[in-house]
Amino acid sequence: MKPGLTRCTWVPLLLCTALGSLACDSLKSEPTSSPKTDDTSGGQLLVTLSTEGPEFCREGQWTLSVHVEGNPDKVELVTQAEGDPEPSVSDLTPPYRHAVDCATHAQGLVTFAARAVLGEQSVTSRSATVVVDRTPPVVGLSRPDGSFPHVHEAPEIGISEPLLAGSLEVSPTVLRDDRGFSVAHQVVLSEDGKVLRLVPASPLRPPAILHVDLSQVKLKDRAGNQGVGVHSHRIRYWPFSRVGDLWHNPSHYLHSLATEQFPEGRPVLAFVTTESFGVVPQLGVNRWNGTAWEPLPAPREPHARAVAPELPRLATSRLGSALVLAWSETQDSTSWIHVVKHDGMSWVRLGAPLDTRDTHPRFQLALDWWGRPFLVYPDGAGGLRVMRWSDTAWEPLGDPRGAIPELQTYAGHPAITVEGGTVFVAWSGFPSREDDAQHVFVTRYANGRWHRMGRLLRGTEQGSTWDLAIKGEGEDDVVVAWRESAPDRATGMLFVSRWNGDLSLGDWGTPERIQAATELLYLGPPLLELDADGEPWVAWQRRGSGDAEGVYRRRRATGWEPEQFIAGEMLSGFRLDAKGLPWASAGYPGDLTIIRPQ
Repeated sequence: MKPGLTRCTWVPLLLCTALGSLACDSLKSEPTSSPKTDDTSGGQLLVTLSTEGPEFCREGQWTLSVHVEGNPDKVELVTQAEGDPEPSVSDLTPPYRHAVDCATHAQGLVTFAARAVLGEQSVTSRSATVVVDRTPPVVGLSRPDGSFPHVHEAPEIGISEPLLAGSLEVSPTVLRDDRGFSVAHQVVLSEDGKVLRLVPASPLRPPAILHVDLSQVKLKDRAGNQGVGVHSHRIRYWPFSRVGDLWHNPSHYLHSLATEQFPEGRPVLAFVTTESFGVVPQLGVNRWNGTAWEPLPAPREPHARAVAPELPRLATSRLGSALVLAWSETQDSTSWIHVVKHDGMSWVRLGAPLDTRDTHPRFQLALDWWGRPFLVYPDGAGGLRVMRWSDTAWEPLGDPRGAIPELQTYAGHPAITVEGGTVFVAWSGFPSREDDAQHVFVTRYANGRWHRMGRLLRGTEQGSTWDLAIKGEGEDDVVVAWRESAPDRATGMLFVSRWNGDLSLGDWGTPERIQAATELLYLGPPLLELDADGEPWVAWQRRGSGDAEGVYRRRRATGWEPEQFIAGEMLSGFRLDAKGLPWASAGYPGDLTIIRPQ
C-alpha cells in the first residue's frame, strides 16, 4: 500500500494538540462559536468550510472555501499531511479560499481546518480531507497465503489501494478446480476496497485445489488511476488443516510432536530454531492452550547454549502429566544425550549428559506410566544401550542383543516402549553374517535381564527391514511396525505385527501389509499410535512421480480400514490426543505446521 491512501483516525488528535481544547470540541460536533469578548455588540464567531472536487483526486483542482461570521483578527488554515508529525499553519486572506493542484501536490491524505482568532479566543471549523493519488493500483498478496488453510477461508486477491467499485466488471475473476473445470463463485469487494474475495457457490470438500485468476486486465482506483491486473495463484485444501498460527519460519526444523493425555490432552511441540546464518541453533517448546501456541521456558540454561542441539525427542506419560525432552549435542566427534523434565514451571535436568560413543546416534525416548524416562541408542560398536532414569541417576540395562547370543550382528533403527514394569526394545539386524536381508528383533527386559520375544519378523521372503516403531497397551499387548524394501530397493512396503498370547507362551502374529508394494521415490518410516481400545493407527509419507503424500490407516477388530489422506505435503509427526483425535506435523522446512482433521 502506498503512503497516504488510508484515512487515519489520528489526524483529528493531532489537530487537537495543535489547536487546543476548543478545536477538539469543534472537531467532535458541528461548528460552534466563541463569544467575542471585545465586541460590545455581543457578536459571535462562526467558521464553516465548503469544498469543490472529488474526495480522491489525481488531476485538476480541489478547492476549499472558508466562510466566517464575525470580525476576527485573523483567519488561519491548519494543514495536516499524512506522515507529517505536526500540522502546518498559514494565514488566509479574504475571500478565504485555498486550492490544491492534484497534478502536482504531494500524494497522500491531506486534512484541512480553518481557525478564526479574536484576541485570546478562537474557533475552529470541522475538518475536510482530500486524497491526492496519481499512482495506479497493483495486485498485492493473495490469501490464504500459507499452507493447510481451512475450507472456510475463501480465496482472496489483495490490491494495493481501494478500487472503484463501479469499475469492476461483472466477472472480474476466474476460479477453476484442478481438472480445469470452472467453479461457480461470487466476487465480493471488501469494505475498504482493497480485497477481492472469491466465495464458491458450494462448500469446498477437501482435498480440493483451486486455481485463481484475475481476468479483468484493467483495474481502476477511486481516484480514477488505471492499473493492470495480472494475477494467478493456486490454493490447496487438504483434509487436515492448520491449528493456530502458521510457524512459517525457515529456521524451524528437527522437531518432535507429542500429546499430553492428562489433564487436557494438549499437543506439545519441541523444535530446533536459529535466528540467522552463523547463529547457534536453539531449542524451543510450545504447547497448544486451546486457542494459540504458548511457548514454554527455554529447555537449556543460558550458559549451556553454545553447541547446536540435534534430534529433539519429546515424550509424555500416559498417567499424570509428565513432559520429558531429550536431544543430542556433538562435540569432538562424539554425541552426548541431554534429558530434561518439565516440572510445571521450568525444566529440570535429569543427570549428567550421556556419552553415546557415537556420532549422531538415532536414539529413541519412552516414558513409563509414571513419567520415568528410558533411552535406547547405538553404542558405536554395533550394539545397543538401554538406560533407565532411577530418580537420581541413569542406570544401564545392558545390550538387548544379549537375549539372543547366537545373533550378535549389527543392530540398527532401535525403538522402545515401556508398559507397566516391562521394557520392550525392537531393532533391525541380520540373523547371520551370511544373510543379506535384515529382520526385526524384539526383546523385553524383566527381572533384571533381557528375554527374546518370539520369532524374527519379516514381511516378505526377500524383504529387508528398516525404521521400526513399537507401542504397547499393556505388558501382553505389544505392536511393532516397520518399513521394508525389496532387494532392488525401488519397492517399499509397510508391515504391522501384534503379539498374540502372554509374554511367555505367545508369539508374533502374521505381519499385515498396510502399504502395498509400490515403486516409490520415497517411503517414510511408520508413525505408530495406539488408541484407547489398543488398536493401532499408522501414518506415513510417500512420494511417487507426483507430490509427497501423507496418509494413515487405523485398525479395528474387524480389520484395517481404508487408507485416509492427510495432506499432499511432507509428514513428519503423528499423534492421538486423549479423545482419540489425530494430530500431525507436516510441511517442508520453513513451513512447519501442526494440523488436524477439519
